[in-house]
Amino acid sequence: MAADALGLLVTSVRAVSTAVRAAGVARKFWVPLLLLLILAGLTSFGLNGSSAAAVRGELGSTISADPHLLAGSPLGVRADEWAINTPLSVMQVQTGMPRIQPLLGSGADMALSYDVPVADGWAVFRPQHWGFLALPLAQGFAFHWWFPAALLIFALWLLTVTLMPGRNALGLLLGAAAAFSPFLQWWNLAGSFLPEALAVLASALFIRILHAPSRWWLVTHAVALVWVLVTFALVLYPPFQIPCALVAAAFCLGYLVSATTDVGWRALKGRLGIVSACAAMSVACVLLFLVDHRSAVAAIAGSAYPGNRTVGSGGYSLTRLFSGFLDRTLTSRAAAKSIDFNQSEASSPLLAGVLAAPVAVWLIVADLRRRRRRRCSSVLVALLAVLAVFMVRLFAPHMDVLSQLTMLDRVPSNRLLLGMGMLSDVVLVTVAWQVSTSRPLRPPLLTTAFVLPFLALSALAVYLHRQHDVFVGPLAVAVALAAVVASAVALWATRRPELGAALLIVVSLFIAGMVNPLSAGVSTTGELPLGTAVAQLDRSDPGGWIMQQNRLGMAALVEQNVHTYSLVYNYPQTALWRELDPTGAQSDSYNRYGFANFQLRRGRTQFPGYNLDSYRIAVDGCSTFVQRHVKHIVAERPVDTGCLRLRRTVSEGTAVFYLYDVISPNADLPAARSFGLVPHRSSRCNRAANPPRPMLLGPVGMAPSAGAAPQCLAGRVRPGT
Repeated sequence: MAADALGLLVTSVRAVSTAVRAAGVARKFWVPLLLLLILAGLTSFGLNGSSAAAVRGELGSTISADPHLLAGSPLGVRADEWAINTPLSVMQVQTGMPRIQPLLGSGADMALSYDVPVADGWAVFRPQHWGFLALPLAQGFAFHWWFPAALLIFALWLLTVTLMPGRNALGLLLGAAAAFSPFLQWWNLAGSFLPEALAVLASALFIRILHAPSRWWLVTHAVALVWVLVTFALVLYPPFQIPCALVAAAFCLGYLVSATTDVGWRALKGRLGIVSACAAMSVACVLLFLVDHRSAVAAIAGSAYPGNRTVGSGGYSLTRLFSGFLDRTLTSRAAAKSIDFNQSEASSPLLAGVLAAPVAVWLIVADLRRRRRRRCSSVLVALLAVLAVFMVRLFAPHMDVLSQLTMLDRVPSNRLLLGMGMLSDVVLVTVAWQVSTSRPLRPPLLTTAFVLPFLALSALAVYLHRQHDVFVGPLAVAVALAAVVASAVALWATRRPELGAALLIVVSLFIAGMVNPLSAGVSTTGELPLGTAVAQLDRSDPGGWIMQQNRLGMAALVEQNVHTYSLVYNYPQTALWRELDPTGAQSDSYNRYGFANFQLRRGRTQFPGYNLDSYRIAVDGCSTFVQRHVKHIVAERPVDTGCLRLRRTVSEGTAVFYLYDVISPNADLPAARSFGLVPHRSSRCNRAANPPRPMLLGPVGMAPSAGAAPQCLAGRVRPGT
């Protein structure tokens, strides 16, 4: 594997070097070329930051024994990645990346909600999956892991050099600071990086189209804008897309106002027509996608979650918003629990651009006093207006009308932080642009630019230390971090913002550099005893599977390419669940994105309860649903419903899993049952005719005592469907 990776890396370097020499663009475009080389190297060696090794801990094995883990520790809280997206990506690659995956429930449209590869025409607009289409699994997964971060760095570089030609280092450093943001590292998925990356990229392309020097330039950038807009839409996660779209729209509107003032409406009218045509083409493509996936789209739109979820304004915590510089303690679960949140939910961006808002206000006021109208001033006004809208949404109650007008009522407060992070990055770029075209700020103003953020962050650290000392950690370290962040903000107000960006990178690496582990290749459950047993049993006796009450262990079924009903459903498969609920009386339970949590127990099949993103299904082994769809069951403890025959047990570290076959209600279990388990005796059995006999209970695998009676399961299918 190492030889193949090295060969691929050498080939990539040679190809890039040849292209650079042929085009003579090394000096002007060294940043994207550097990003391309780094991406090629990481991809070639199959390196990634997945926490997939955490599934070993969930299944009872030793995490440190994972052969793919090189450094760091996988985090259980990253379950959206290692328990859902990564196993489903492995399944997709192993089964040919179909659009409709028949092995998931009654068949799932994989292009919606899941961030997994699909080999169809729409893959053109899902660049994070291109590696899966052309490379082995390890390399394809590595490309999928690093590409979104590389695209974010590239997008901020492009915006920076578009506004300030030649400031390559500034764009690179700002992009790296954004990519290493604590919030993005704790939410490290393609769906977290791509909304900001594509929104920033669209903003840069908008400016470049307005000032295109040639027809070739205009056409290429227009095509790129169409691709970016469609790709942005197909991220399909509105809670992250909506705030990023608002920031991009405000930036473009502010720039357009100033550009119209400078060069006149007539000069820009033709270019705006081209931008409008690009937007129309993008909308047409998105509508075509929605029509192509109309059944799944309708199911999502009509679901209780996320389709009809709305969030009222206000209620967020100001301390949580600005506590990003304290997130270094979140690798400890105790720190997150001390503030009543999980680690990802507790994280925040550094928000240096928001802390630089007083500098932005001073720059605007200075322009007004000098009666100057510069493009950067109107952009700053538009960005500060969006900041005000975001703050109203987060902290002002009873402002639902504004939230509905801006669609922020569809964005949970902690998801809005991604938009705040993008706003911070764009404000920093715009402040540096304005400062580069104006007089240097006077020393008193620079001192104020440092003192205000430092005092605010230090006061926050002291307050949180008194309330949650486990979360803050040593107070001296927290105050030192506040000083570094405040220094970075002040440096953005000088002619040397590169130093400020470098400080932000240092702080981000110190806080979140070890959030994600480093692995080579993809850790899968096929390497574990349970995965091997599931695969062997399904090959010899294929059929449907469920796993009792283990959301995080679903990878053991998904990665073996077996037909499973225990999974996170990306949209409600209503027809399937109507078999259990013909009247739809319990539809509130299953009409949602969520994990189907099967509970095996005797009695009527029902949906006993649900949470926001999960629901419970109580089933009996003899019920019509199980008899019709399920052939095998995995349980973490012995199951005592009828119609089940223990096939084998599997020891997985400290855990033991029980693999059952589902049998007909009219079939008797064999007289001699393996593993020394007491059989369930159905109420339909004639206990007088079949009195229970003693079993020799001992270690798993011990046979029952001689003369043990068979389990009577004759009778009709239990009602309850």
